[in-house]
Amino acid sequence: MSKELYTNDSIYVVPIGDNAMHGFWVIPCQGGEAWQYESVDSLFYDAVHQNIYRNRHDYDRIDFESVKETLPELPTSYEYKRTNWADNFPEVIFNAEIYPNIYQKLVQEKEQKLAFWIVLYENGYESRFGDGVFLYYHKVFPTEELAEAYCLAYTKDYSYYYAKKKEVFITDGKVDFNKAKPQYHPDRYDLNVVLRDLEDCLSDRDV
Repeated sequence: MSKELYTNDSIYVVPIGDNAMHGFWVIPCQGGEAWQYESVDSLFYDAVHQNIYRNRHDYDRIDFESVKETLPELPTSYEYKRTNWADNFPEVIFNAEIYPNIYQKLVQEKEQKLAFWIVLYENGYESRFGDGVFLYYHKVFPTEELAEAYCLAYTKDYSYYYAKKKEVFITDGKVDFNKAKPQYHPDRYDLNVVLRDLEDCLSDRDV
């Protein structure tokens, strides 16, 4: 049986395991480089996996034998890896000077915990006809009521908005962002951007 091989005319992608359950091998179409392993739950893996197995929007399946001679041998083994979803996004940079309002709110709270709500946007056309479901950061609110009201007002047709609760803590004297990070597919956002917006939001409320 011929190996599965997909291409978007820029790269070749070979699934590892049934439905790429163990990752992908990837190499540029022009050659000159070695096959690279893409781990499960990396942003690349997530986008390409949806593209191939859900919509086949950008990638076409071709005969592996027809291009095999132009490429290096496929590796026969690999070290299976699964990417922590939060590790796909930039490291959070935070201190009291950059975010004085957030920090002040944190230290003032009895439990040294700050809850806020992010609104994520889904393009229904992309979900149905494109590469799959992706939720993008849109806005941040200090209360659930404001976030839910915004979602209700702006969700229509193929534009969907969802409110999600996030929390920041001070633990052992350090600010802990674990519960504010994008932990699971399909959430996609840079927490640094969210914090900047939250800082502005709290400033507007004279916190």
